[in-house]
Amino acid sequence: MKKGIHPDNYRVVVFKDMSDGTQFFSRSTAATKDTIEIDGVQYPLIKLEISNTSHPFYTGKSKLVDTAGRVERMLAPCCFLSDYFKENSDIMENAHLWRVLCRNLLLSIAMFAVIFGLLWIAEQFIFAPGTLLKWTDAAWCVGIPASIIGVSYILTIRDPQNFTGFFAGIVMTALLGVQFTLQKSYDSTFLYFFVFIPFQMMSIYKWSRKKDDGGASFEPKFLDVPRFWLSIFIGLAVTAGDYFIQTVVFQHNGFGDNVIVKLCNGLMISSSFLANYWLIYRKNDSWLYWFIYSVAGIILFIYLGNIFSLVLFCFFLVINSMAGIAWIKNTKPEYYFWAAPILGKKK
Repeated sequence: MKKGIHPDNYRVVVFKDMSDGTQFFSRSTAATKDTIEIDGVQYPLIKLEISNTSHPFYTGKSKLVDTAGRVERMLAPCCFLSDYFKENSDIMENAHLWRVLCRNLLLSIAMFAVIFGLLWIAEQFIFAPGTLLKWTDAAWCVGIPASIIGVSYILTIRDPQNFTGFFAGIVMTALLGVQFTLQKSYDSTFLYFFVFIPFQMMSIYKWSRKKDDGGASFEPKFLDVPRFWLSIFIGLAVTAGDYFIQTVVFQHNGFGDNVIVKLCNGLMISSSFLANYWLIYRKNDSWLYWFIYSVAGIILFIYLGNIFSLVLFCFFLVINSMAGIAWIKNTKPEYYFWAAPILGKKK
């Protein structure tokens, strides 16, 4: 063999699998500062995150693999929690989905920080203080965390496999319900607390199963033609019903009075209702209704001259459109149904 090219520190070391504690001897040149004493002899120690004693391919069991066993050590004082997570390994296997949700929440906070910074600058040079940022308005203040959490919700479910976004959606919906209560918009309060939150709980259940009721893969699809038109009809009926309720019950005026406000409010309620419902079943049509919701909000706030809400709804329009496009890209051509002629796809 050629001299001077081979390492001279080829020695006996101990490898330790940190996920299950298994140790074994081998020879290696790998550098390490850790040591371990076995039978009175000090050996270099090399820590492994996984080995054949813990990898699911060899063990045949699904198991959380954790660097240096940090999770198990953290849970050790709470044995019931440790046992629970071991028995329900799917929860830990979905940890990356939760990380995505947390990352999206931080991203949403950063985006809103930029928006608030720009609005604050606008108040200093263009608008009077308090015109855009209404910190003394309780309903407005409740709407801010709702909007931040709502954007993280949309960013997360942009991946049609990530059900964790609906947990953020539930928090957002509850906050919006409080906001509408403060604004005395009780029809919206009822919908958000007693319709939308149950819808999102159903979405968590359906999405986390990963299969539809027939056992087929649960993936994004458009509605078939009959259900598409039925959905449109229901949306128009809900809009008309809300217009009637606003006129007769809440505003006590004529049907020709305040038409733009009542019509936009009705469209926002009907579209958000259908969007939340079709999300349960991973239908791309959800994003069509979120698009309608955003456009109706933009029209409403242009009419009302509410610049802050107008900026938010323009932002929501972009976020919702991005999510809808992402879903369409994940949809197989055979699932385009009613949208096939429009999108140029064969059924």
